[in-house]
Amino acid sequence: MITYIIKRILAMLPVLAIILILSFVLFEYSGADPVKSLLTLQGITDDDQVNLDYQVEYKNIARDLSRDLPLFYFSIIPSYFPDTLHRILLPEKRRRAETLLTQYKNWDRVNDYVGNLAALTEFENDPNLRSSLKQAIYQYNRGVGIEDAERIQQAIIPDIDQSNLLIQERFASFFKSQQLLFSNQTPFYYPKLTFHGGQSQFHQWFKRVIVGDFGLAMTDGRPVLAKLSKSIGWSIMLALLSIFFASILSILVGLLTAYKKDTIIDSSTYLVLFSIFSTPLFWFATLMIVFFTSKDFGALTDIFPSVGRFYTGDGSMLQQLSHNLKLLILPIFCLSIHNTALLGRQIRASLLQQSAIAYNLTAIGKGMSQKSALIKHVLPNALLPFITIIIGAIPAAIAGTLIIEVIFNIPGMGRLMFQSILNDDWNIISAILIVISLATMIFYLIGDILYAYVNPKIKLAE
Repeated sequence: MITYIIKRILAMLPVLAIILILSFVLFEYSGADPVKSLLTLQGITDDDQVNLDYQVEYKNIARDLSRDLPLFYFSIIPSYFPDTLHRILLPEKRRRAETLLTQYKNWDRVNDYVGNLAALTEFENDPNLRSSLKQAIYQYNRGVGIEDAERIQQAIIPDIDQSNLLIQERFASFFKSQQLLFSNQTPFYYPKLTFHGGQSQFHQWFKRVIVGDFGLAMTDGRPVLAKLSKSIGWSIMLALLSIFFASILSILVGLLTAYKKDTIIDSSTYLVLFSIFSTPLFWFATLMIVFFTSKDFGALTDIFPSVGRFYTGDGSMLQQLSHNLKLLILPIFCLSIHNTALLGRQIRASLLQQSAIAYNLTAIGKGMSQKSALIKHVLPNALLPFITIIIGAIPAAIAGTLIIEVIFNIPGMGRLMFQSILNDDWNIISAILIVISLATMIFYLIGDILYAYVNPKIKLAE
């Protein structure tokens, strides 16, 4: 058994690695800027991102988040790209450098041009600098082509000549680097493979994630783990309760339809279960809210409490469960009925399969009633594959709770993920994706272990 468990755990590791890489890639290419979000939370904002104080704070936080490192353990870049482009921390300047590199394919001249432009930008807040020169510097930072650059240069030369010597020298150096850059356009290049080892953003992110550090939420600056730990209990509680009730209902439905095989009860039950299973969960839950939480359609339809505000104060999950029990009746009912629609048919199929085996026919032939044989002999054997089905249904139920939580305003991972998507908070989104994926693998591992424990054939297959 130990060997079997070790093999299953080792088989999970590549899947977990792929999930982590995909989560990191989704975060990096989502367009979200965690540095800017943290600056906004601190009250530091600058729309044009040219303010020097803003740039200093941006660089400091970016270094704390390892944004000055390359993305992955290796990178494939054009030959004219330097290995140090990731050290340009300001997004606008990095995009500008990448654009210039793509256009002129000479890092030395691009770097010289960018450096002279940065030195020139330092004068932008100088009160003695003429407005025309400030506007020119602003235009250069925004990015101009060859024709526009020459036009701007000709227009500001008289104002430069009337400025102090230091400004004249800075503009002269800038114009020289600009001329050298514009005169170089190398068409040839080839792909270049560069290895970065552990000095990469993914490696630093991975080291934090494996100890449970998912960073800070971009909306309120709170630790992601703290927000996640408060909501994960609701999702797991909903999933386990719905699977518990669905298991009981599915066994009863399976026994009834197997005993009444090919009768009107069997066919009508199948029709009802198929209709429920075919209905999307969000639509089914919405219908239940509309028709069975108010007196709009008669007094008899006011069965369940309507959607309300959940109490999430102090206390354990059991205390919060008891406090919000009335509000949880309908969401648990929706999840349970939807799961029963799938599990009930699978129990029926397993019961009918076991009923056709010789041991059951022998028991009936010796005088045992079909009903007794079904319950005493067939049901225990039919429940063996049901273990795997139930364990596999738990992560599916957790995924189902994500929808239910949004509809019923339950403070679980589903509502947290929905709000994070709206707020573009990818720290929380990636954390929830990792947690759900990890929970899915763990529950499937538990299912495999239990099935190997109760099935001797699996033991022999170690």
